[in-house]
Amino acid sequence: RVVGGYTVDAVIEWRGAMVWVEMDGDVHYLNGGRVSDKATSLKRRQLLRLGAPLLLTVPWWEWNELLRGSDLAERQCDYLARSLDELCLWSMQSFEDDCALN
Repeated sequence: RVVGGYTVDAVIEWRGAMVWVEMDGDVHYLNGGRVSDKATSLKRRQLLRLGAPLLLTVPWWEWNELLRGSDLAERQCDYLARSLDELCLWSMQSFEDDCALN
């Protein structure tokens, strides 16, 4: 999906919420480390400003850790389900906190 000139890796519906997913390989991080480069950081901010309902970023080192051993597909599915659940829970709590302030 293309949004505001940016390509989003996946757009999925999870438990009734729309989620934009970015699978960020090592080229999105400084020296292949764990700090996002400027272009990636800008893209994330812009996607949120362009109306990303929820944005899940999957960093390369977490995804690569799943490549070790057997049951790859099952571990990848578990990882994504857990990450999506955490994101949606965070979003609901944030929304409830915002409502409580108003």
